[in-house]
Parts: sequence; C-alpha cells; structure tokens
Amino acid sequence: MPPIYQSGGRQQSPGISAMKPTQSFAFAGRGKRPLKCRHGPQFKASWVWGTISAVFILIVTLVTGQKMHAAAQRGALEANRAPANATALRERSTERHRDPLSASRASIQAAARTAPSSADASPAPPGSEKTVHFWASAWSAVSFQQQNLTPMFWVRHATTPAQAAAAVAELPTGRVVLFFWNAAAHLLTDPQDRCRTPAGLGTAFPGPWLQAGAGAIGQRMRTFFAGYKAAGGQADFVVLDYEAGLNSWQISPAAVAAVAVDPRGAALRKQLGINELSAIFKPGPARQKWNQAMGQRLAGALNTAYFLPAKASFPSIKASNFNGFIMPAALAVPDQNDHAQLSAACFGNVQSPSYYGIVGVG
Repeated sequence: MPPIYQSGGRQQSPGISAMKPTQSFAFAGRGKRPLKCRHGPQFKASWVWGTISAVFILIVTLVTGQKMHAAAQRGALEANRAPANATALRERSTERHRDPLSASRASIQAAARTAPSSADASPAPPGSEKTVHFWASAWSAVSFQQQNLTPMFWVRHATTPAQAAAAVAELPTGRVVLFFWNAAAHLLTDPQDRCRTPAGLGTAFPGPWLQAGAGAIGQRMRTFFAGYKAAGGQADFVVLDYEAGLNSWQISPAAVAAVAVDPRGAALRKQLGINELSAIFKPGPARQKWNQAMGQRLAGALNTAYFLPAKASFPSIKASNFNGFIMPAALAVPDQNDHAQLSAACFGNVQSPSYYGIVGVG
C-alpha cells in the first residue's frame, strides 16, 4: 500500500509540499496501524539521502573492483610476454654482430618465410590474413618475422653478382630491394673531374664536372647488373644513401676559388649567371642558382652511375636516393640552416624526401 500523508485530516498524494515541518505524517502498511511521527518531512529527506549514499558507495566499490581485476590481468599478461621479449632482443643483438653479408642473407631468409609477394597486395575478402596493403623494406636486418616488412640486401664493393643473386633468391616477387652502400664514394674524386689550374694541371679540389667519375661507376654497374641477372637475380628497387655533394654548405671556399680559375669555370659562370662564385656563401640568388645547378649535376651523375645500368637489365625497376626530391623555387622553404630546399632533379624515378624536426630551448 503506497504511503499516505495526512495534513489537517485531508489525504494527499505522496509529497511534502503541502506539509509543514511541525505536522505529523502517517505510514499505513498492510495489516498494520498507521504510525505517527513528529519529525515531519525531515525524516523522509534523511531516508532519501541515506539511500542515495548507499547506492553511490556500492557503485564505487564495483567499479574499483573491476579496475583492480583488469590491472591484475594486464600484469599477468606482461609477465608472460617478458621471456619472449627478452629472447627477441637477444636475437636482434646477435644479428647486428654477424658478418654483414651473412646477416643480410639470414634476415632475408627469415622474412621470406612469411612475407607474401607484391601480387598478394590486391584486395582480398574481408578477414583474410594474407591481405597486404602496405609493406616496407628495412635497411637493417629483420630478425623477427613480419608479414609487411622485408630487409634490403646491401651491395658492397666486395659483393659479387652471384652472391647477391643467391641472397635474394627467397625474397617475395616485387619486393627485392638492392641497397648500394657507399658505392659512389669515388664519384667526386675522379682525377679527370677535379679542378684544374689555369695551366691545366690537376688539383685536389673536387669540381662540378662529374662525367668521368659517373662513367667509371656506370661501367662497373652495367657489368654487375648483367652478371646479377644472368645468375638468376631479380631487382625491383635500387636504393642509394648518397649524401655528399657540391652545395654551398658542402663545398669549401678554397674549392670554389679553384672552380673559378679552372679553364672550364668561365663557361660555368656564364651558364649559371653568377659573376663572382664567392657569392654562393651568402643568402641570395647566387646561392640558389648554384645549389640548384649542383643538384641537377649530381642527380645526372648518379643516374648515369646506377639508375641507367640497372634499367638496362631491369626495365621496370624503381630507384631513389636519400633526400632526393623535386621542389620548384616557388614552393621552396628554408631548412633548419636557412637554406632554401629547392631541387630541379633527383636520382631515379621515385622521390624520397627526408623529414627532420628540431627541439630547441629558449
């Protein structure tokens, strides 16, 4: 039976708006006499707040218990993972200290066991574990099995075409990346390309004439790629990490002075539209013209040395060099050293810009 509140002998629906603090109310229960209480509405308010407090404490207790249970489960999961993580770290540490050629070959064999070919990258029915939409090639050894990660093969000076072909034999089709490490080290040091005195004698300063050095490397690479293909090797990508150059922040004032007096220097100054080459060390048009021209010459030399020889054996091959990209002067912005990042040419047929950030104080 619902509560009945009495006020002046008149029954009212549940509520206390019509009651005064000094008036009594009666609760009529089933089979019991009404009980009188002189506390009035204060008793009902105390009962309501007590009920709310009890419910709140119950909710807090339940939520706290669930959080403690979840934390315990996470702790048990991390404890189970710890031995596996330690084993993986030991394997990676061991992989780094192996012979470079053996480490690269072992890494390729490990990745090839699970990595699908590029043909498997086409859309597959939802839920298929073999669906691969993106993949990456790492230049370091991959000592753990990752479906979307395969290692590059490092081609060094002493690497023979047969060694390279055997090492990449197990890589998936479409994901064979040849990484040429320090292979163009002599691009700027060929005696025929170095600066000359006004009398035509050779000097020790590198010059912007790179035909001889690029030609020598290109001839060696044509022989390498031809032998590599004959040995059964496949190549989908060629990657360089060539960071040397002749930009204004890479060449010395003494070398620029040698360029200026070189018998070939007059034609270069006319081509660039720079009367005084020493102006390239100051912000302004001369610096931009020089850097853009040197970037074009270096990209052309690297293409002659690597991209064209690779393309002769593998016509559909892709190639890129670290921080190689095309950026017109109208869109160029300064880098962290206040050098405009403009470029009219890059190595290969794939751009590869780098992204850096600097966190300073003050």
